Amino acid sequence: MRLSFLVAFLLLPQFILAQFNSFKPGSYVLAGNPQIQHKGLLKLKDAKLLVVRHDQGETTKLTPKDVSSFQIGTKRYLKASGFEENKAFTEDAADEVFVELLDSGQVLLMRYEYAVNSAPRMGANGAMAGGGKAIYETYLLKWSNGSAVSAVPAGNMTGGGRKFREMILPYLSSRPDLVKLVEDKQAILLDLKRLIHALNTGKPYVPEPVYNIRD
Repeated sequence: MRLSFLVAFLLLPQFILAQFNSFKPGSYVLAGNPQIQHKGLLKLKDAKLLVVRHDQGETTKLTPKDVSSFQIGTKRYLKASGFEENKAFTEDAADEVFVELLDSGQVLLMRYEYAVNSAPRMGANGAMAGGGKAIYETYLLKWSNGSAVSAVPAGNMTGGGRKFREMILPYLSSRPDLVKLVEDKQAILLDLKRLIHALNTGKPYVPEPVYNIRD
């Protein structure tokens, strides 16, 4: 079970990259006209570019300044800005970008996916290897009635470190049961979606039954 989870984790960037390569049915709402929902074939080129293919075959390129929200298949997207992203070992304030909305209620859970280019490296035999583009993700939290967006620290693959706990606990303050899980290190980054879903629905927290990497 651990091996299958690790393989899935390592392949995640490839699965995420696939979503940027094909058009799918969807809809979008323009920032200047929020009352009208437009339909078409949509492709998320990257976190700052949405491409729409119309019935006539023409395409329109839209940025976060043009669109307030959109949906591709069953995935919903908003725009966010002002959070810190970890990219190539630097922390920069992110410009306005498209993010996937994973859960909503008193707290919004979003996922920001971004590409990092890596330069080719020379191997021991003198041949060039590596290079290309890898896709990474950062989870974001925001109070539904607030404007500040916070990036959730990952730290490592399991994401259960001190910074994660310090950041997540204020959002869970209305649920002592969820607070205790995080403080006791029984819920970590891999459990984030289930934690926020329990918070937003008022239902009991249900642990992930598939993996077990804590011991």
